[in-house]
Amino acid sequence: MERMLLATGALSDNATITGPTGAGDLSIDNLKQQSLQEVYRVLGSACVLDIDLTTAQAFNLVGLMGHNGSESGTVRVTASDTLGGATYDSGTLPLVTGPKQFDKSLFLLFLGAPITYRYCRIEITDPAAAYIELGRVYVSNAFQPSYNMVYGFQQGFIDPSEKYRTTSGDRVPRKQKKWRFADWNLEDLTEDEVFSELYPLDKLVGTTQDVLFVPKPDDISHLQFTAIYGTIEAMNPNVATSFDRFSRQFRVEELLP
Repeated sequence: MERMLLATGALSDNATITGPTGAGDLSIDNLKQQSLQEVYRVLGSACVLDIDLTTAQAFNLVGLMGHNGSESGTVRVTASDTLGGATYDSGTLPLVTGPKQFDKSLFLLFLGAPITYRYCRIEITDPAAAYIELGRVYVSNAFQPSYNMVYGFQQGFIDPSEKYRTTSGDRVPRKQKKWRFADWNLEDLTEDEVFSELYPLDKLVGTTQDVLFVPKPDDISHLQFTAIYGTIEAMNPNVATSFDRFSRQFRVEELLP
C-alpha cells in the first residue's frame, strides 16, 4: 500500500492564478478560499487555469476539491518554466478521480517524486456541462512519511443530528448534514520529518487552515470516500519514542461543500 499523504494549499495560495472571468461574484479568487461553498464558476464546458508559482517550486500533487464535474469530464495538467509550456504533461485524465460518489468530487494527480517548475496549467473539459464549478485548487509538495501509518486507522462519519421524544413517546428527528473524519497514527518518524516537515506544517495550518489527507494515493477505487479535505482537529505533540524516533497522532474532520 502506498504511504498516506498530507497536503496544503500553501504553494498555490501564494501563486498568481489566472483563468476565465467567473460568473457574478463567483470569482477565481475563491480557489484560494478554504470554504468549498465559495466556488469559482465558469460558464460553458471548458476552463483553463494558469498557476504562476513566481519562481520554480517543487511540487508532487495537483488537486481540485469540491468540483461539480461529471464522469465524462477530463483534465490535462502541464508544467514548465515557460507559460503554456508542457515539459511535464499528464495526458488526459478523468475529472473525477475514481468512481463518482458525491455531488461535489475530487480530482487528484499525485506524482510521487516532485517535479520543479514555475508554471502549472490545468485544462478542464466537461462536454455536457452548462458551467464548471471549482471549490479549491492545490498545487502542493505533499508530505509522505518514510513509514506508512500504523494499523488502527479509523474513518467514518460524524452525525450531529438530534432526536427528541414527544410527550406521547414518539421520536422526532432533527436531521443535519454529516461529515467525515479520519484518525491515524504515525510511528518511526525521523528528526528530519518532525522538524523539517511536521513543525512547519503545524505552524502553517494549525487547527484552522485546510489540508488534504489521502490514506491510499495509489488506490483510486474508493478515493472519493477515503480522501478528506478538512482541518486538523487537535495539535497533538510529536512524541519521542527512542533516541531519534518520534510518533504522532492525527485527526482530520471534513469541510463540507
